[in-house]
Order: sequence, then structure tokens, then C-alpha cells
Amino acid sequence: AARKEEKKEDIEVITAIYKVNLHCKECGSKIKKHLTITQGVLSVEIEFEKGEINAKGKIEPLKI
Repeated sequence: AARKEEKKEDIEVITAIYKVNLHCKECGSKIKKHLTITQGVLSVEIEFEKGEINAKGKIEPLKI
């Protein structure tokens, strides 16, 4: 169990940018709500005009 904890601490804070097709602000709000409660995520920004979601934290981008 100690090795898993060490591995998580080794993950540095990054910003992952996801290209998504947001139909409306409500869709973006739902996605933001779920990402915000995801372990390791520190902040989530939605850029509707670019169709991007920026998630910052100690995360593994491919697992989100």
C-alpha cells in the first residue's frame, strides 16, 4: 500500500486540456461538476468558445 501512496505523491500538478463538443452552458456545468469532485482535480475551467475543458491537478489525463 505504501508504494501506491508514493506513486500518487510523485504525480505533479498539470493542466490537461480536453477538446469537447459543448452544446450549451448546462452541459459544461454538468461536466465541470463531475470533474471537480474527481480525486486529484484542483480546478476546472470551461472555455465554451474554444470547446475546451481545462482540468488542473495531480491527475493522469488519460484516466479522466
